[in-house]
Amino acid sequence: MNCIPILCYTHIRNMQDSYSVDVEMFERHIKYLQKKQYTFLHLDDILAFKKDPKSLPKRCVLLTFDGAWRDIYENAYPIMKHYWIKGGLFLVTEWLDEASKGSADYVPTPHSQCKNTILRNAREVVCNWEEVKKMQDIFSIGSMTHTYQFSNIVSLPWHEDLELSKKIIKEKLGIETKHLAWPDGSYNLGLLRTAKTIGYEVFYTMEQGINRIESDNDALKRCSVKNSLFWLKKAMFATSSARSFKIGKIFL
Repeated sequence: MNCIPILCYTHIRNMQDSYSVDVEMFERHIKYLQKKQYTFLHLDDILAFKKDPKSLPKRCVLLTFDGAWRDIYENAYPIMKHYWIKGGLFLVTEWLDEASKGSADYVPTPHSQCKNTILRNAREVVCNWEEVKKMQDIFSIGSMTHTYQFSNIVSLPWHEDLELSKKIIKEKLGIETKHLAWPDGSYNLGLLRTAKTIGYEVFYTMEQGINRIESDNDALKRCSVKNSLFWLKKAMFATSSARSFKIGKIFL
């Protein structure tokens, strides 16, 4: 049975919180996946392999990153570029708009305090548009809505929020994204129908589990990554086609 494992990273930095993976540990994750000959996917590869399941590599993985936090540019991007691997980056477009209005030093901030920092000075913790443009050689781009339904500017109905995010990504980056990650993984069937009418085709949740190639794209599952190589090995064994191999081979 062919499956597509999707990993979800939030922060790559040396900070002790449950949303962070240490820089050194992140590089160990990459090296392990390369050693095991996993093919790294872009977001649009999901659509391509769903249309042609026979082309799906025996071992593949999609690395996704939520929020375009500044540590992704500072820490994750250089490592991924060094090893020349692909991934997907989900943008909260209002946050990038705000971060692009001024300048500030990067301030590593506990995740629980990041939203308050966005209200005060988004640039301290969020990438600007120029940084995201630069990262397009590695990252494919998806939406995580315009406001995350958390805004210091305006409160938008969901359909306007989803439409505006898609429009801004097209204007700023020149791409028509079809990918949407739900904020905190929360959605309902009405929101799903609305997003489809706007042009989104692939939807990402925070539910953990297996993504079978024959399943639809309405609720792809993602594993929230832990700061552990042992965790990664277990997750890849549990969610990929490679789990049909002997455990001894997977965990070498």
